Amino acid sequence: MNTGSFPLLALLRPKHWAKNILIFLPVILAGKFRETPLIIDAMLGFVSFSLMASSGYILNDIRDIDRDRAHPRKSRRPLAAAQISVVQALAVAIVLLGISVAMSAYLGKIPLLYLLVYFVLNYLYSTFLKAVRFFDIIILSSFYLIRLFYGSAVTDAELTGWFLATTTLSFLTLSTNKRFMECLLSKHDKIPGRGYTKEDATFLQIFSVTFAVGTLVLLNMHAFFVLHIQAPLAIGLINLFAAGIMFAYFDNKNNMSDDPVDRVLKNPLLLVMTVLFIAVYAWEVISRT
Repeated sequence: MNTGSFPLLALLRPKHWAKNILIFLPVILAGKFRETPLIIDAMLGFVSFSLMASSGYILNDIRDIDRDRAHPRKSRRPLAAAQISVVQALAVAIVLLGISVAMSAYLGKIPLLYLLVYFVLNYLYSTFLKAVRFFDIIILSSFYLIRLFYGSAVTDAELTGWFLATTTLSFLTLSTNKRFMECLLSKHDKIPGRGYTKEDATFLQIFSVTFAVGTLVLLNMHAFFVLHIQAPLAIGLINLFAAGIMFAYFDNKNNMSDDPVDRVLKNPLLLVMTVLFIAVYAWEVISRT
């Protein structure tokens, strides 16, 4: 769907809801995916978190409207392009936030707490933390981790240390590569709105690849020791597709986007590799529960 033809839908940035799939991981890996009430709670949590995230995007667009209008790509956003008024956008943001808070409150106090922590942290990040060199990468990574903790709280599914270590390194990979791409694509020596210069690009690229390799190592340890995935074929396929994901993700030849979602959705090879990896991993988890 071309959201550009639907200003209100584009305002919500629905493609970024894909990140909230992380909410389902705790209940799946805990082997509770056959418990219908928990899956329903996870689905409600997904909707709640998505609405809250959209509310945050709208508030951020309102605050940055003048800057976005001077940006070649962001100038096409509904607010910057004057397709929707600030008053309308603010009303939508308030309604979405209210529904999101109500849904998470229904799911429990802990999920509500994680939701509000994310919202406040996201606002602080958008306001000034994104300009704090290196600390901004930690904050970006924490956004993904909060989704996992939220999903764990919603479904009462425990997160293991191995799983958190693996995912933390993968999130650091995404966040560091995002900053690397921003440095690479910027026409300015000092990256506007960030605490980096173009000289930081090589440093960020090295750390991004290092985090990715670390992720692959921990992925195998988590699969072998925690999930007990030990069949040679399964381990071979998991590593094959994981390596394919790494190569495709770091390949900037056909995709120069700094956004992780765009990099996956707009790269057919990367998308296929990701789907195959998830399919094999999910099959191994499901077959053992």
